[in-house]
Amino acid sequence: MIIEDKKIMSKRTMSKRTMSKKGISAVVGTVLMIVFVISLGLIVVNWSSKIVGSGIEKSRSKIGTNLECSDVNIRLEKGAKDGELVIKNNDEQEISGFIARILKDDNAFVDYKNENKKISGFGVVAVDYSGRYQYQNPQGVGEVNYGDVDFIEIIPRIELDGDLVDCEMKKIKWEKFN
Repeated sequence: MIIEDKKIMSKRTMSKRTMSKKGISAVVGTVLMIVFVISLGLIVVNWSSKIVGSGIEKSRSKIGTNLECSDVNIRLEKGAKDGELVIKNNDEQEISGFIARILKDDNAFVDYKNENKKISGFGVVAVDYSGRYQYQNPQGVGEVNYGDVDFIEIIPRIELDGDLVDCEMKKIKWEKFN
């Protein structure tokens, strides 16, 4: 009987040891899984922040806020020649250039040819919008006659800490050219 008691006791001791090893194995597996998921998440976050950061740095221009563009005050007038617009800077803030957004029917075209044309404080610049504007879109190259456009918006640009900032809130509109 003593021998049988030892066998029973040793079976109980062995089964407890086996069960505890199985329990440790499950805990180790769970910990490894959690470490793997966290490290994978950190890799994805690091990778995506680099992509987003480089995309922001490569953007062509920034859009200014009301505070940054508060000193921008421009006005449009008809020029002496047909198709000529006079852009007047009515403040001491230098305009570092401007972008023209041209609308005809339901199509909008953006003209960057004057994006670096400076207008000093209280200065004036005349821009020739006679003739035709050539544009390129996914369907190909086309032209639009400035005399046929519905309106032209002028979006001023200023330099802020070495970067060009579009003052979208200060844009002005010129209705019908004729």
